[in-house]
Amino acid sequence: MTRARLEAALGALALGAALAGAVMGAGDGANIAFFIAWCAALALLAALALRVPGQIAGPTLLRRAAGVGLVAAAVGVALLANVALYRHDVHFDLTPNRRFTAPEELRTVVAQLGGEVRLTYFYNAGDDAAWTAKDALAVLARAQPRLVLRAIDLDKEPGAAREFGVRAYNTIVVETGGRRVQVDNTVDLRQVAYAILRAQREGGQTVCFVTGHGEPLEGPGGTGHAHLSHEETLQSRAAPGEGDVVEGPPAGLDRLRLALAAFGFGYRPLTLATEAAVPAECSILAEIGPRAPWAPAEASSVAAYLGAGGRLLLALDPASPVTEPLAGLLATLALSLPPGQVIDPLNHYGTAAEKVAVPYYPPHPITDGLALTIFPAVRPIHLAPPPGGVEVAPLMASSQDSFLQGAPEAKGAMPLGVAVRGVWPGAAGEAEFRLVLFGSSGFLGNEYFPAVSNGALAVGALRWLAGDAAAPGVRPPTYSVPEIALTGGEMRAVFLLVEGVLPGSVLLAWFLVWRRRR
Repeated sequence: MTRARLEAALGALALGAALAGAVMGAGDGANIAFFIAWCAALALLAALALRVPGQIAGPTLLRRAAGVGLVAAAVGVALLANVALYRHDVHFDLTPNRRFTAPEELRTVVAQLGGEVRLTYFYNAGDDAAWTAKDALAVLARAQPRLVLRAIDLDKEPGAAREFGVRAYNTIVVETGGRRVQVDNTVDLRQVAYAILRAQREGGQTVCFVTGHGEPLEGPGGTGHAHLSHEETLQSRAAPGEGDVVEGPPAGLDRLRLALAAFGFGYRPLTLATEAAVPAECSILAEIGPRAPWAPAEASSVAAYLGAGGRLLLALDPASPVTEPLAGLLATLALSLPPGQVIDPLNHYGTAAEKVAVPYYPPHPITDGLALTIFPAVRPIHLAPPPGGVEVAPLMASSQDSFLQGAPEAKGAMPLGVAVRGVWPGAAGEAEFRLVLFGSSGFLGNEYFPAVSNGALAVGALRWLAGDAAAPGVRPPTYSVPEIALTGGEMRAVFLLVEGVLPGSVLLAWFLVWRRRR
């Protein structure tokens, strides 16, 4: 009876898991369900095989027919199970560092492919890291039919390399929609993710960084010659590219520019004072941390740019002068930047209450998937009802305990970033403009760009301005060693756990043992 129940349970598990996989459709969950059904079906087949008698009674012809029938049934069931498993492949990586699993960035991009993408990987057969990268790409290609992979040993097929113009080992060629992107000499599969995103773009877009007002771009390291270095850590040994770091001044924008280049954005410094109008090649205009006021002509040219459907990023910290030309531009959208710095005793970075941390966000494409952002110095943004045809969406705010420096009696949540879209008031056409305003610029600099989700927020804002909706959850490269950033509350919780709960539990256990033995 127990054996029959076991067989019935295996049969029910096989049918239930297969039904669950069929309901879920595609994806890892469905593939795992089919794998469980396959295991249960083969276990049931083995259990039933034990019930077959060694000698079947009856005439010789009947015995032979029964034997052939049993073998055919067993082979048929096993064949069907293996075909189902092959059509719903699932990959289990049990290595300690998941070396045969593609990085999250590439898995996200591949899962959201809208059309066929062809990857040609010219690998070095003598390079263990290249073999690992090739295997990880093969796993992705089996799971995503729209990803077509061709792995070529460069030493064995030099003719194919000449056809593609490849001259270096471990070169990846990405082709989609008639566009082609080539990444030379890499085993870092995150670069493949960014190459696919670049290949999917219809054309290059240029971010014009405003200069002439003492922006960080004009300081040391602002010329674009970033110094790349490498740091040996346990993570860098496990994952290629993890140890690549940027050496630059804390306030520089090197990490931001390199991240934008990875997504296919061009870069150009722009001195507004010397231009009659914003150049047409500027897909996005970015003003980050000015230290001198705008001239009226500059504000007028930016207003005309937005009226024609331009895209503008403003990152203005408490030290940025917001005088009449710039203040008037913002007032057109019913936005203003009161002076003062936000202090948040509840949510802040480390022990510095002036470094505001934001752990929660309203729903918006820019903030989807963000974990925590840190603003080293931030001013509040005042919102009023926007004019007709303009939509204003808050992106983040300080906690209810926050206040302006020097005025602790006036507490309350204050917006720190907004996204604006619509038709510019008074514009002749109907072109949609987009604007993102932050009350801080320091989170874009080299020092804070790698902190938790700061880089993702910065690049996400620029990608939203550009209308780039492909794989929005892909995190940008930060070129830094991973660090753990804790808010003040988290630091207090860790301190209480390490200094209070753990020693207290040891003392309590000692006391209980002492009382019992006594």
